[in-house]
Parts: sequence; structure tokens; C-alpha cells
Amino acid sequence: MENTVDLEFRPYHGEGVHPNFQYEKKYQPIMDFFNKDAKKCIKQLISKAFIISVNDEIVGYIAISFKSIEKRNLKGNKQSGKFDRPALVIGQLIFDSRHQHKGYGSGTIKWVISLVRIVQQFLPLRLLFVDAIDEQAASFYKSRGFEPMQDDPDSLVLDLLPILEIVKNIEKNST
Repeated sequence: MENTVDLEFRPYHGEGVHPNFQYEKKYQPIMDFFNKDAKKCIKQLISKAFIISVNDEIVGYIAISFKSIEKRNLKGNKQSGKFDRPALVIGQLIFDSRHQHKGYGSGTIKWVISLVRIVQQFLPLRLLFVDAIDEQAASFYKSRGFEPMQDDPDSLVLDLLPILEIVKNIEKNST
């Protein structure tokens, strides 16, 4: 069941992950990013990172950035056209193991899509991209509409065009 609690996203500046944050050891590379590399990436304008909290309790961390995806690596109608596709990248996403399966991952995806809607007023943005760290993560993203890329089943994309068109039509009809 999806949690309806409001998630809060506040900037992460590389101060290190909260010492009480619990995670499985297989996610150590993500923790290393937030503890060692995030500050440099933020400073160099490579990515932005955020602390995810509920009622002032830290439940997770996310880092996002942009990239261009070669259209030949995509499937279906995402391949049509002349140019590569702009994408927002979920570079790292981790939740405290005590806060998994509460709908926070779905809520975070919705938040990222809301960012896309803002950015899209100024810049084109077609895809949401993620490299799944393991099969469990890949299953999570696939269940939310992400599809594997042509040559790499762990790299997944969500075509935002249909979602954004639905939202646009809803907004248009409500005015």
C-alpha cells in the first residue's frame, strides 16, 4: 500500500549521510557516493542531491542530473526522429531499510516528474533514466513503467511524453 504522507525534499550539500541511516551492505556504493563524492559533484554542477524526509525524519537520499541518450539505444516510438533524447537521470536513490515498502519510492518518482514539468517550461526533457543497482531495483522501476534500453537491461527509461500530455490535457480542461 502506498503511503500518503508528504515527502519533503531539501538540498543535500555533501555533509555526509546521517549516522543512524540503515542500509544493506550491497548498497555501499550509493552510500560512498553520498559520503565521499556528492559534495564534489554538487560543487562542479554535475548533479544535485536531496535529503528525503517525512516529519523531519530522514528516510532517504537522491541525486539527479541530466544526460543525452542516443536514440539508437531506445526502443519503440522513442527512436523516431532525428536527434538524441534529453533525459533527467536518477543517479543514486536510497532509502533507510526501516522505511522501505512504504510508498516513498513511488512518491519520489512523482516528485522527480514534477521537477521535469518545471524544467520543461524552459528546456526540452523527454525521458527519465536510471541505472538499476540490482534486480530488486530494476523490478521497482519496471513496475512503474520504466523499460530496459536496447543493449543494457539494467539501464531503464520512462518515456515522459505520454504522462506530460495527460497532465497538460487535464490542466487545459480544468481552466
